[in-house]
Amino acid sequence: MPKLKFLNGGGQMGARIRDFDWAASPLGPPELWPLPLRSAVSICLNSSFPTAVYWGRQLHLLYNDAWAPIPAEKHPSALGRPAIEVWADIWPVVGPQFAQVMETGEGVSAFDQMLPMVRAGRVQETYWNYSFTPIRDDDGQVVGVLNQGNETTDRVANQRRQEFRLRLEEALRHKSDPRALMETAIAILGQHLKANRVGYGEVEPDDETVSLQVCWTDGVEPLAGSYRLDSFGKDDIARQRQGMSQFCEDVQDDPAQDETVWSAIDTRAYASVPLIRNGRFTASLYVNFREPHHWTEEEIAAIEDVGTRTWEAVELSRAEAGMRESEARFRNLADHAPVMMWVTDPQGCCTYLNRQWYEFTGQTEAEALGFGWLEATHPQDRAAAERVFLEANAERRPFRLDYRLRRHDGSYRWAIDAAAPRFSPNGDFLGYVGSVIDVDERREIEDRLRVSEERLRIATEAADIGTFDFDPISGTLQWDRRCKAAFGLAADAPVSYDVFLAGLHPADRAATDREVQRALAPDGPGHYKVEYRTIGLDDGIERWVAARGQALFDETQPGRPATRFVGSVLDITATKRAEDVLERRVEERTLELEAANRELRAQIEERERVQETLRQMQRLEAVGQLTSGVAHDFNNLLTVVLGSIRFIERAIARNEVDGRVGDRLGYMRMAAERGAALTAQLLAFSRRQRLEPKPVDLNETVTGMQDLLQNAMGGSVKLATALQPGLWPALADATQVELVLLNLAINARDAMEVGGSLTITTGNLTLGPPQRPGEPAAGDYVMVAVSDTGTGMTPEVLAKAFEPFFTTKEAGKGSGLGLAQVYGFAKQSGGGVVIETKLGEGTTIRVFLPKAAQRAGDATAAIAAPQAQLGRVARVLLVDDDSRVREVTRSLLAELGCEITEFGSGAAVVAALEQASMEFDLAVFDFAMPGMNGRDLARQVQARYPSLPVIFVTGYADLAALHDVSDERIVQKPYRDGELERKVQQALQVSGIRPGG
Repeated sequence: MPKLKFLNGGGQMGARIRDFDWAASPLGPPELWPLPLRSAVSICLNSSFPTAVYWGRQLHLLYNDAWAPIPAEKHPSALGRPAIEVWADIWPVVGPQFAQVMETGEGVSAFDQMLPMVRAGRVQETYWNYSFTPIRDDDGQVVGVLNQGNETTDRVANQRRQEFRLRLEEALRHKSDPRALMETAIAILGQHLKANRVGYGEVEPDDETVSLQVCWTDGVEPLAGSYRLDSFGKDDIARQRQGMSQFCEDVQDDPAQDETVWSAIDTRAYASVPLIRNGRFTASLYVNFREPHHWTEEEIAAIEDVGTRTWEAVELSRAEAGMRESEARFRNLADHAPVMMWVTDPQGCCTYLNRQWYEFTGQTEAEALGFGWLEATHPQDRAAAERVFLEANAERRPFRLDYRLRRHDGSYRWAIDAAAPRFSPNGDFLGYVGSVIDVDERREIEDRLRVSEERLRIATEAADIGTFDFDPISGTLQWDRRCKAAFGLAADAPVSYDVFLAGLHPADRAATDREVQRALAPDGPGHYKVEYRTIGLDDGIERWVAARGQALFDETQPGRPATRFVGSVLDITATKRAEDVLERRVEERTLELEAANRELRAQIEERERVQETLRQMQRLEAVGQLTSGVAHDFNNLLTVVLGSIRFIERAIARNEVDGRVGDRLGYMRMAAERGAALTAQLLAFSRRQRLEPKPVDLNETVTGMQDLLQNAMGGSVKLATALQPGLWPALADATQVELVLLNLAINARDAMEVGGSLTITTGNLTLGPPQRPGEPAAGDYVMVAVSDTGTGMTPEVLAKAFEPFFTTKEAGKGSGLGLAQVYGFAKQSGGGVVIETKLGEGTTIRVFLPKAAQRAGDATAAIAAPQAQLGRVARVLLVDDDSRVREVTRSLLAELGCEITEFGSGAAVVAALEQASMEFDLAVFDFAMPGMNGRDLARQVQARYPSLPVIFVTGYADLAALHDVSDERIVQKPYRDGELERKVQQALQVSGIRPGG
């Protein structure tokens, strides 16, 4: 080719154009090119800006080196070819633009024009700034197009990526909930990519399962629930575990994919970006297209960016939520902690104080935060507290300080403030967390302890007591100078346990060591108390030492090992020497004492013999007093009986039986009844009488006895009563109650030598615990009191008033059993007696009887209720060893119409029953019989007749023998009017027998 100057230069493309066979092309050889073409090509080759020339109606292409990269792999074959062939992929965009220039002559400019070019075998979205300028001939006709331009794909992608990031950040800025963050992010990403499905999956702790919970969709169903990771491709999952993102443009073209899995979720193309935390595959951001999709670098970058940024935001949100929860827990814990707590920032400003601080100091939050807490410290302590805190804060080290802290009431108490610095996981200093503890009481205890220790030191110095401290674990032993002196050592001499053993007397060494080891044993006593001898290690002197020790154990360790053994020693050598001297003296005195004791025992034996003789004489004297008094009373009674008998005998001899005989019989009855009463007094004194407690109306009893009592008092004594209405019934023996009233009235009469007044009072009382001797136990009682205006009692008489045989009457004028009988009856009935007396003014004796559960007369009415009677004679077995008494009893039973079989002993009854068969309806046995008493006889008879009722008659009721016999089966001698008859009738009625047949 001839050298053409317009083709000069142009680098590689200039050479290519010069070497190109233009003659074979529609443009023809360059020598023939028209001037406009030559000019355009020259401009193109000599321009450093990407420039191309499209010539002729077919727009044949020529371009320079700067423009060569634009057609990519079409270069250099694009040279000389028509534009429609070169740009077939983007012709729908640029074709109309070329036509506009060629047809109208108007140039075209495009900015950030998207051109879908085929590059590397696939269509890629590219962006350009370019211009199409018309090339005209001499006639002004458009004969070609000059093109200049450059690619803006990277800038546009960056701009779009930045806009996407800004939009994403703006959307996420106000989101704090992790789920809301993820939902917003995947929605924005899905819309940006025009995808069909975007979501997050979190890998379960088993590392085999993924949980899909957050999903955005457009035209497909969302994914939710748990899936096996391997179901999405084992190789893909393995690469994701290594942190590699996975992009698939069409699962049908990838043999490693299970098409059925992706078909089930309507997916052809997918992307998956893993999140690796601490070396573990923890989550994945996935994007799905239902059609095949080419993943651009911009899309990949956007997906990876969203995955990283969003997950960081999610983790931050979760961390912040965790921090808020942690702070809430901390505040709750701190507010309920037993101490004051505080938190500061890195500058030292207090940002939190717990509830205890405000309750203790009375400060408000506004007053205390920052450095306001210093205002609550004592003015004298504030400067030091502030200095220590600020120095520690500057050095970021733990600190502790003591200061006085003002309470809400204005008082100050000592406190300990201790704190440690806080650091973030990356080492940033965050401030302090501290606590304040009220130690005022502890400081007071410590002060007292220091005083106590000083006193102990002074005391041990004064008492010359040594101390030791042994560590069984390390073997360290410490002695003070006095302890060392006890072992004959200098004050600066070193000591050990071996030194201790070496200093012991050989005879005491093994035993002392055993005691120490026993005290240190986990199951040992923990203390020891020994005395041993030492041989001075330096001076050789033998000394006696008393040692005391106490072991301390670690209860938290297995085996409970001893950790310390402390104690004291005392040199008792002088004491031991004194004891030796004392023992010799004691031995001497012991011999003397034994001789004296022998003499003393002889004297004591003589004294006891004399005292026994004296007691015997006193018993005889007491019996004499009893005999004298009883003899006096019985002689009076016998005088009446014998005198009346003689009168009746003379009257019968003279046949002068008249009314005076009846009077004499009455005198005899009265004498007999008084004799029975005297016997009852004796039994009451001994508490052996058989009581028949029943509900008794004391008001009726007192009213019924008024005439009798007035006659007993005589005319010089005025009788009065004060009876409480609604009086409770008393549970007592009615006969004994009458006897008590009579005894008390007679005693009162005798105490009023010149007459006076006697008052009987009744009342209901509820007593508490006894306050005076004689008062009964707490409970409800019926009280009857007898008051007189007599001489009263001296303290000496009052002290002996209830003693048996004690009387102030002349010898032979009384038995001394009256008040003793009253006392015995009250106690046996479950009550008590109290005497109130004033010398010269009179005496009141109060008798307390227990309240009955039912009214008086109820029990009697129940007993007296009529029974069904049979129409035959009652058969009675009568046994009494005294024939005269048996005769009287037989007569009384005969008057009842009974058929009587009598015997004089229990043995006779047993013998008779063994010889013949007998039938009885009732048995009446004397209790006190020789050989076999009535109780024993009843057991043998009832063995044959189990249902046979038995009545016991006795003048001496043995309570122990008859404790299980009811009162209705016992009749006391002498018989009172109708008592025997009544109890016999009751027994027979219970059996359905009528006594009289």
